[in-house]
Amino acid sequence: MLRSINICLEIVSHMVNNFNKKWDDKYILDRVHAMKDLAVAFSKYGGLLGKIAQILCVDMEESDVFDQCIPANSVISTEYVLGELMYNPMYIDRLVLDREMYKSGSLGQVYKGKLDGSTEVILKVQYRNIRETFDQDFLVIGFLMKYVCSMGHLINCIEDAKTMSEAELDYTNELNNQLTITEIFKDTQTIHIPRIYPDMCTNETIVMEYMSDFKSMKDFIKTATTEDKSIVGNHILRFVMELIIGHGIYYSDSHFGNFLVNDKNELCVLDFGCLDKYDEIRHQHVKNLLKTVYDDDKDACIQAYMDIGVLDNGMSQESRDYAYTMTEIITKPFRKPGFKFTAEYCHEVAYTEVNLMEEWKLPSGLIYLQKIPWGLFNLLARLETTVTCMEDIHDRYLKV
Repeated sequence: MLRSINICLEIVSHMVNNFNKKWDDKYILDRVHAMKDLAVAFSKYGGLLGKIAQILCVDMEESDVFDQCIPANSVISTEYVLGELMYNPMYIDRLVLDREMYKSGSLGQVYKGKLDGSTEVILKVQYRNIRETFDQDFLVIGFLMKYVCSMGHLINCIEDAKTMSEAELDYTNELNNQLTITEIFKDTQTIHIPRIYPDMCTNETIVMEYMSDFKSMKDFIKTATTEDKSIVGNHILRFVMELIIGHGIYYSDSHFGNFLVNDKNELCVLDFGCLDKYDEIRHQHVKNLLKTVYDDDKDACIQAYMDIGVLDNGMSQESRDYAYTMTEIITKPFRKPGFKFTAEYCHEVAYTEVNLMEEWKLPSGLIYLQKIPWGLFNLLARLETTVTCMEDIHDRYLKV
């Protein structure tokens, strides 16, 4: 109860502080900018609110929010890991951990250690009692989504967020996702997935390989040349789009903390809890939509949106036309060889006109696709990425 009261006070304080600011509600980006201070405040709560904080930080300059996400129950969790979990028969005499926490996230903590005396591994463990905060936090999520987003079918957004977040709390699901992605990219030399040790994992813990030859994205960017950054950006873009177009799988956690880089500019991808798997029909609909913009076919594009359930015949022509306009803007990187991601382009994408989107629907299962023009594109802009990988993906999966 006290947690919910504090959260509500944070929101009220934010609204009072922003009352006299001249944010233009016409654009989504202005609404998000108005909430940056709220994102920083929410980062300390972890759980679902930590996830919201990360989503709101569309500008990668705000990436410190990921590092600050250390909720109060992290102390309790540390005591549990070092004082109880390590005495579990599964781990005793096999797994030895460093006493200091290595990393923290919105849903759990990470510790470095050694398996069987020599193999460097990390242990990812869920925060204690985090599930108990879910129902309370979803009330806050509902409030926030009404504040930020004017698109229709709001309940689908909330239910999608709930479903995906609950899936992230099932580490068995994450383990299986990671094994699936490992198999898909097993022959790709430039993309690495850490090895999992399934016999050491539970629904609240994961033990995996420690990627000692890789450094964080932040450290990489500090010294990398423009060419090196663009190479890594293309690896990230290939990873995300290969999964969507080729396999009907959407990796929706494209942020600084989930990508590592080695001295060969090869990519390591982490964290597979937030994975969306489309059925065959939806996968085909997404491919059809991308193909229509490659073909510059406006009528087919609008029909593809109708097939997906975003548009229908009862909507105004202006609203339907705007769906094609926005799609042209968002898909520029995929249609124009040599396209370069810039901060200016990311602002062009984000300055969507809310009033022209109010008639649109958001079918269940599609909310996380919105993170491509938000999180992914901003990351690629920070990497000064000039696109070189999409022509190959297009020829293999979309070209008739």
